[in-house]
Amino acid sequence: ADEQAKASIAEKENELARITAELDAKARSEEERTVAAGREAGRIHYPARPERDVPLPRGTQDRLSWLVQLPAILRADPALQRPGRRIALFVSGARGDADRWEFEVRDAADGLLHVRRLPPPSAEVQGEAWLAPGEDLLPVRVRLAKDGDVLEMRRRG
Repeated sequence: ADEQAKASIAEKENELARITAELDAKARSEEERTVAAGREAGRIHYPARPERDVPLPRGTQDRLSWLVQLPAILRADPALQRPGRRIALFVSGARGDADRWEFEVRDAADGLLHVRRLPPPSAEVQGEAWLAPGEDLLPVRVRLAKDGDVLEMRRRG
């Protein structure tokens, strides 16, 4: 049953990655920006940039799904919620960029759990999120930055 649950989760992750990549590609421009995550082939394939194809590590996320996966990891292992703890995810974008994202849990004075991507020298996207402990650690605030542009989202209510 545990293996069936893992297979079901992996299948849903693949579907979410595929849908997210398709939506991202349509929203950005007419230039082809799609990603195909082939679990059977064990590779992430970028049709517009096949030279950037990379191995598909277990647990790979896209630029949207990390916001759901990271809280799930933290809920599964509460010891990771302590300040200073680090969690690594492999994250793929739709433009042939895939990299290891390492997050550090930080103190948050407002009762939220603050996680921030530790920026490697080559990182083009910075990310951080504030997670609500009383709401299954779902994000209530997210901040992404790239090349001086900042996108900040806050949940209202």
